[in-house]
Amino acid sequence: MQQGDQNRLGYLVAPALVALAWVLTRPIYREVDFVFGSMAMLLIVLYVSIRFGIGPAIFASLLSGAYLNYFFVEPFLAINFGSGPDTLALGAFIITAVVVGRLSQRAAQRAREAERGREEIERLYGELKLAFDKTSQLEAIKRSEQMKSALLDAVTHDLRTPLTSIKAAATTLYNSMVGTASTAPLTADLRKELIEVVVQESDRLNHFVEELLVLARIQGGGVDVSEPPGAVEEVTAAATQRASAALHDYQVAIRISDHAHEIQVAHPRISAQVLYALLDNAAKYSPPGTAITISADANESSAVFSIEDQGTGIPAADRELIFSRFYRRPQSASAASPGLGMGLAIARGLVEAVGGSIAVVDKAGPGACFEFSVPLFHGAVQHEPDQNV
Repeated sequence: MQQGDQNRLGYLVAPALVALAWVLTRPIYREVDFVFGSMAMLLIVLYVSIRFGIGPAIFASLLSGAYLNYFFVEPFLAINFGSGPDTLALGAFIITAVVVGRLSQRAAQRAREAERGREEIERLYGELKLAFDKTSQLEAIKRSEQMKSALLDAVTHDLRTPLTSIKAAATTLYNSMVGTASTAPLTADLRKELIEVVVQESDRLNHFVEELLVLARIQGGGVDVSEPPGAVEEVTAAATQRASAALHDYQVAIRISDHAHEIQVAHPRISAQVLYALLDNAAKYSPPGTAITISADANESSAVFSIEDQGTGIPAADRELIFSRFYRRPQSASAASPGLGMGLAIARGLVEAVGGSIAVVDKAGPGACFEFSVPLFHGAVQHEPDQNV
């Protein structure tokens, strides 16, 4: 309600309250005294002053003075202002109306200022939230661009290298077949080496593409985790056989606890793929000739695999970063078989897809130790595996 409307309403409320008191007092005015009437009128003046301001309060004061003069000053039931207590009460009412009205106006002004302040704070908060949302969107776009840049850099470096080797070997073989005068004939051993280069680098390219496809399936939630159960020995055998080339120069030891011999893993194919990724990673960052140990154990709900190596180890600050997509440790440049930095990200994605966990854990001595757990088989019906994961 606007201030003007509120004042006009006060000029209606003030006489209405005094008139009500007038009607109630008329039958009993001989049984009440001046003090009672004064207190009643004072309450009316205070209320009107606080609620409607100085003008209506002064008007209420004049009406209250007339009320007291009419009922409590001789001659009774007549208005005749003089120098009696009614005149003093009227002055007190007017002073009270002015003082309380001023205080009420100040309080109302402060309330309005506080409300404007609150509205200003809400406006600034809204602007800040909008700016934060825009910043978050820009940050997300920036991270997306960084991801694209990382992928482009990885593809440029790690796919160009095998392509260059394939092209060089194929060009040399082609020139030897054409038999130009400047080209020396190739021996059978050299032709065999060149063909091996083509085959190995083609396999390497195929491996990179498979990693990209698996990572895309994990991100899209398209990994098929349904498969028949398998023994822990089957998991370790499948992983070590697939990683045999990478582990050729290492001393591989497999330790399976007695309890683990008796259980079956719910997702042996995925477990073997994760174990292979960790073995491949251990071979990249361990000196040739050192030991790589595979351990398997079990608890009430999970099979637990760990892979220990004697390589450079992993600083505590990097133990979470290494599971990020396209993240490559500084040693990658000198690693025996550098990759796109997706192996550990794929391993975590596969483990989490089946409800397991994976982490780097502390170990005694040099090197790193990875540990992951996967659920045990508890008799649930399983389907045939999807060989495309």
